Amino acid sequence: MATTAAVAAAVATVTFVLATVVPGLPEVMPVDLAVRFGVIAFPIVIPSAFVSGVVMWRLATPNLSRYGPVAGLATTGLTYLVGTLVVSILALMLYVPIFLGGSLTVGEILGIAGLVGPVYGSFAFMFTFWLTLPLGALGGSIYERTRTASTPER
Repeated sequence: MATTAAVAAAVATVTFVLATVVPGLPEVMPVDLAVRFGVIAFPIVIPSAFVSGVVMWRLATPNLSRYGPVAGLATTGLTYLVGTLVVSILALMLYVPIFLGGSLTVGEILGIAGLVGPVYGSFAFMFTFWLTLPLGALGGSIYERTRTASTPER
C-alpha cells in the first residue's frame, strides 16, 4: 500500500505539473512550487500509508466477500486522515518555537495547527483522489489475491 501511495503521489504531481505548463491553461501555481509540494509529500505519505495499511489489514476479515478492494479503499482514506494529522503535528511543532519567543498565544498556535493540517489534507485529497482511490482498490484486490493464494486451505 505504501508503494501505491508513493506512485499515486508521483503521478499526481507530474500530472499537475504538466497540466499547469500546457499553453492555454491558467497556471494555478508556479511549476517549481508544485514539484516541491509533491516532493515534500513523500516523507509524509509513505509512512502514513504504511501505518494505515497495517491497521486496515489487521482489521480486515477474510470472511467478507471481496474484502480486498474495500480494505484498499479504507486504507487510502485512512492514509489521508493520518497524513492530515501528521501535517497538523508538524505545523504545531513549527509554531511552538515562535510561541516560546513570545509572539503567538497558545490559542493562536492551536488554531494555526488545526487549520493548516486540514487545509493541506483537503487539497491533497482534491488533487489526488481520482488516482489514489482506484489504485487503493486495485492494490487491495491484488493483495487479497496474493494473501489468499499463499494461505494453504484447511
